Amino acid sequence: MKMLNILIRKYLLVIALIIGFAALGFAQGGDVDTVQVCTGQTKKYAVGGYGDSFFDWKVEGNSSSSTTVSGDTVTITWGTTPGTYMLKVVEKNFGCHSDTVKLAIRVLQIPSLNLSPLVLLCTGKTVELDPGDGFDTYLWSTGENTQAITVSSAGEYTVNANSVCGETSATVVVNLQPLPVANAGDDVYIAAGESATLSAELFPNYTYTWDPPEWLSNADTYTTVASPDATIVFNLTVTDIHGCTNTDFVTVYVDNEILTIYNGFTPNGDGFNDTWVIRNIELFPDAEISVYNRSSNVVFKTEGYDNSWNGTHYKTGRKLPFGIYYYVIRIPSANKTFRGSVSILR
Repeated sequence: MKMLNILIRKYLLVIALIIGFAALGFAQGGDVDTVQVCTGQTKKYAVGGYGDSFFDWKVEGNSSSSTTVSGDTVTITWGTTPGTYMLKVVEKNFGCHSDTVKLAIRVLQIPSLNLSPLVLLCTGKTVELDPGDGFDTYLWSTGENTQAITVSSAGEYTVNANSVCGETSATVVVNLQPLPVANAGDDVYIAAGESATLSAELFPNYTYTWDPPEWLSNADTYTTVASPDATIVFNLTVTDIHGCTNTDFVTVYVDNEILTIYNGFTPNGDGFNDTWVIRNIELFPDAEISVYNRSSNVVFKTEGYDNSWNGTHYKTGRKLPFGIYYYVIRIPSANKTFRGSVSILR
């Protein structure tokens, strides 16, 4: 019986040498194919061979993978390092035949959703939710299918993402964060060459920035000294620890530019210089204006002035005669009083 087996093996060997062995090939593909797998996944690979064949398996370039060999089949648990690696198998048969095939394995990194579970939304602002790239498709609970979305309201947002390594999802809760308090204080009135202290309402953990900084002693503190040579508006930006910002502004008026009071007008109806003009008076809606004749009688009186007095009596509407009149302009908000004369010319 033993002799018979030897004869059969020799017979098969002769036949194989005459007709050649069947080409060795992977069930997953041929010698030039590339298959994909994800990091950490376990996959089985097989080739067809003869029953008496011996197989030598090797993964080239990925020492972090682990293999379990069972004849013409190998089971591989791929490591965590992405890349393209070569799976090589050598078949030996009857001690005289050898066949080698290779299969390129592209190991893909399993992507993860990089989305914080809690996001703060500054009141009145928008925030972008971006779970990161690496996925083929995205679907948000809002119905949007872009990688990132921009939201303007608080709530719960879920994204489902798909890749060749499977599907994963994540949920983020967006909470509304109130804006920090920005209070730059009341407008300030100074004489030319003077300085004024600007003080914002102070809160712990806030940062303060004034703009423009050129006329300020320090633009990055809640209180600063302003020394402008002309009327200017300073903008204050307040930022809290969450990055939320709010703004306010304050105007520093320089006396020589607060008001320009014309000392005469010609209310003759020719459309030119028909009313008494006080430039910048619109900045002071609380302005109280009184005009007197030589007998100290009030001939014009108003609170809030729009440059419309045409030289008539404020009660009777009668035209006032040519002459010099005397005014008193009080601005309570600026704690200022202006006195002088104005001429009516006809």
